[in-house]
Formats: sequence, structure tokens, C-alpha cells
Amino acid sequence: MLLSDAISAFLSHMEAIDRSPMTIMGHSVVLNLFQKYIESVFNGPAYVEEITVADIEKYMLSLKTERHNSPGTRSMKLMAIRSLYKFLVKKVVVTHNVAIEVDVVKVPQKERCYLSEAEVETLANSIRHPLVKLIVRFLYFTGLRVRECVSLTLNDVDLESKSVNVRFGKGRKQRRIPLSDKIVPLLLDYKNNWRPYTKNDAFFASKLTGKISPCTINSVLFKAAKDLGWEKP
Repeated sequence: MLLSDAISAFLSHMEAIDRSPMTIMGHSVVLNLFQKYIESVFNGPAYVEEITVADIEKYMLSLKTERHNSPGTRSMKLMAIRSLYKFLVKKVVVTHNVAIEVDVVKVPQKERCYLSEAEVETLANSIRHPLVKLIVRFLYFTGLRVRECVSLTLNDVDLESKSVNVRFGKGRKQRRIPLSDKIVPLLLDYKNNWRPYTKNDAFFASKLTGKISPCTINSVLFKAAKDLGWEKP
């Protein structure tokens, strides 16, 4: 099977088993770059059965020496190639996952950067956008990602039971998160007194579009951090 056809079949398989659009897009980008490299080495279309461990190892080396990819990025790309071959073995296109024989890139552990509760309050108080101010506190007390936050509906946030139902988490996994007593009164005030009327059922709603975008939140956050003179990532 041609590598190009194998990649197309694998991406279709990921869609069929409900992998998230972001995951599929990420694998598509990585595997298409791999295909481009392999075809340059083979001087034309390549068959997956012809690709060797040495070919993949040379590709991984090129990611380091030519593209200057970080260890984390190289590790992620190798995992995508391994997933492709795992699929091909399962479909009996190839008999062996050659990518398994390529050594995993060692990724150095980075110390996590975080904000203290006092820093979160300083950050929130420096924000003039009232909805983003609330969202910043909400993110801190729940640990949700920004995209998870903006995807919440009115039904997802249960202020009586003090919990949040996250339906669109990473990998489309669903989970329930308890709400801190510190954030519940702020959410009640928002919902009952100043949430704008909109036909959109987003919990965090804006007056103009009915919802708020991750770009808006991040833009306000970065500006606030810059105004405070913070250098934390």
C-alpha cells in the first residue's frame, strides 16, 4: 500500500472511532510531513512495506538537526508514526510495526509553572473585562482548559450540587468536577444578575455573539500579564 493511501485510511479510521478533530488534525500534519520526507528519499511515491527502521531513524535525526524540533515535538511525531503502523498491522497491511524499533526520544521533565492564589487574584483584579475576570478565577478553581471552559453550557454547570460536567474534554472524555465554595457565589451572581440575554446556551456568554472565544480570553490574559510585568509563561 502506498504511504499516502495508508495515511488517508488511518485518518479515516480515527474519524470513524470518534477521535477529536484536533487530534486528527495533529496526526494529519505530522504524517503528511513524514510522507513528504520519505517520498523525497525514495524519489517518488513510497510503499509502506518498503520503509525500514533506518528510514524512520534518519527522519527522526533530520527533525533534530535540520528542523531543530524539541525532544517533546520529536517524541510526539514518533508516537504518531507508531500509531499509523499499529493500525496497518491490525489491518494486515504490514506484518511488523517497524516504528516500534525506533528508540523513544527522551524528553526532559520541565518544572511546572503555576500561579499562587494571591497571584491569581492580582491577575484577575488587573483585568477590566468582567467576563474574562470571572473566567480566570473559574479556571483557577476548576483546573479546566480554556476550550473546555468556553464549551460549557448552562446545563453543564450545576450550582446547586456545586459541580461541573465537562463533556468535551481532551480526547472527548467526559468528567465531573466539584466547584469550590469560593467560586460558587461568583458564578451565582453572574448567572442571576449580569449574564446577558442570549439564545446561545453557553454558560459563559457574551452580549454580541452569545459566547466568548478562547482567543479573546488568551488575548486579555496576555495583556494583563504584560501590564503587570510578569514573565511567567
